[in-house]
Amino acid sequence: MKRGSVKNRYLDRYVGIPVLLATSVLQPRRPRPRRIARIGVMASPTLGDTLLNSAAVQDLRREFPHARIFYFASPTSVAAVQLLPGVDEIVRLELTKPWIALPAIRKCHLDVLFDFTPWQRLTAFYTALSGAKYRVGFRSTRQYRHWTYDLTAEHSHTLHELENFRNLLRVFGTEPKEEPSLEWSRLRDGSLQETGRMIVFHPWASGDRGFLREWPVERWIELASRLHSPDTIFVITGGPSERTKSEALSAKLKQAGLNAKPYPGRDGLHSVAAVLQKSALVVSVNTGIMHLAAISGAPTVGLNGPTASHRWGPRGARVASVEPRGGGGFLHFGFEYDGNPTDCMDRITVDDVYQTALELCPALAKPMKYRYAVNG
Repeated sequence: MKRGSVKNRYLDRYVGIPVLLATSVLQPRRPRPRRIARIGVMASPTLGDTLLNSAAVQDLRREFPHARIFYFASPTSVAAVQLLPGVDEIVRLELTKPWIALPAIRKCHLDVLFDFTPWQRLTAFYTALSGAKYRVGFRSTRQYRHWTYDLTAEHSHTLHELENFRNLLRVFGTEPKEEPSLEWSRLRDGSLQETGRMIVFHPWASGDRGFLREWPVERWIELASRLHSPDTIFVITGGPSERTKSEALSAKLKQAGLNAKPYPGRDGLHSVAAVLQKSALVVSVNTGIMHLAAISGAPTVGLNGPTASHRWGPRGARVASVEPRGGGGFLHFGFEYDGNPTDCMDRITVDDVYQTALELCPALAKPMKYRYAVNG
């Protein structure tokens, strides 16, 4: 269920709520099974949520080392789930096709199914009819989706989503200890050679009104001019649908006398992850690629306008967030734009981003003999 689809959200709410309420009458709460050998994980298909959920999967693997863990993934999230440690089997789900999705879930014969989605009624419906012996999910304010779970945790708008995931484990009796991490050995990497210092810009945001999470192009150019050194190459990442925009920004950086090139990630997410992991700095709007960079260990600066950093900021060893002057950060589930300011990203200054980058990575102020560049 995509946050960006107004139609899907409408159907999910106004059809999903009465269906779940009716289903709950036939779904009495059950005790936790004594033996847990087969665990299912249901989560949002978005890249950021999938990557953050890697910590919870590892906690489950540590707590139940002999259990088989099934991860239910939409076709768009499979590439990310392939990088998650601890997953035994990826089950591809067509989320909007219940006649296909439900049999695939029930075939796994689960002892426990965790639903890590906070607002989607559709995943709660699948969890209710999954055939799992025990079902765990969120009780979210005004979402009316919790009736069919055997065990619930409160989903909080004051916590980072990673902490909400951890609270779902805590109510189950599993104390979370792991940080988000990926199986980097699974990356397909043949795209780099040592020639220069690489700074990655990820300027594009997808989803519901994604343009309201993007920074003005001229500020990317000014930031690059300040971070420039003779051996620096600026790499512009983006998906296939953003290639034209990435090429246009790259051309403008070249016109400003900077070494730049777009990197569309021809081999998909894995090749982009390899580039991020070997970068000297990543500056990104708040999106899944930002989380990928942060988890990779690259110094990562997240630009947070309508997206609240306390809810969705980067998490990792070397990360920082920049907020708009005058405030912003009103997104909770990711679609609460109506009635809120639309100029949040315009109020993020180049000075603030530049100073944050230098504080995070002081070596950027000094020229380097070589680092990495990208072969197209």
